[in-house]
Amino acid sequence: MSILQLAVIFTFSQVTHSISLGPDVGLGSNFGKSSKASLGGSIEYVAKLSDIFGIRLSAGYNKFKGKVYDDYVSFLPIRAGVQAFVFEDVIFFFIEGGVAKFKASTGTEKTGPSFDIGAGYRVPLTYNQFIQLSGYFNYYRYKGDPPGGDLNYTWFNFRVAYGLSFGKKNTPKE
Repeated sequence: MSILQLAVIFTFSQVTHSISLGPDVGLGSNFGKSSKASLGGSIEYVAKLSDIFGIRLSAGYNKFKGKVYDDYVSFLPIRAGVQAFVFEDVIFFFIEGGVAKFKASTGTEKTGPSFDIGAGYRVPLTYNQFIQLSGYFNYYRYKGDPPGGDLNYTWFNFRVAYGLSFGKKNTPKE
């Protein structure tokens, strides 16, 4: 076994991992008057590196249908970020950045920077299972054609997810 393999095993054996999957409901912020609420989904992975700090990866999908016409805009973000645990594994805040693919019914497809910031609450079900409730603000931007035709989209997501945690667990303090 190499030193790198031992380092990876040691590092990941000292970390609590969690993964959650669930539906998202999105409400358009700056384009909410022209679109209905979206129904999408997302998956999140969190590696809790200490009692108060973790890193996270996420991917999701939101599709907003038009209110007046048969049109839509959709987003497929892939992001990485940090998570702060305020109270054990139960209450947390996070911030992420990455890219998102934008697609519209007009045929426009663009990839651009994407960010989110949010908070969540986990309801423990068993030792390694939980339900996660979270809300977060999303920002997406793409450079339009012609130059100066840039578009910004902002929206709020509300998420209910089922999750599993594994790896190192904190032992009860006496």
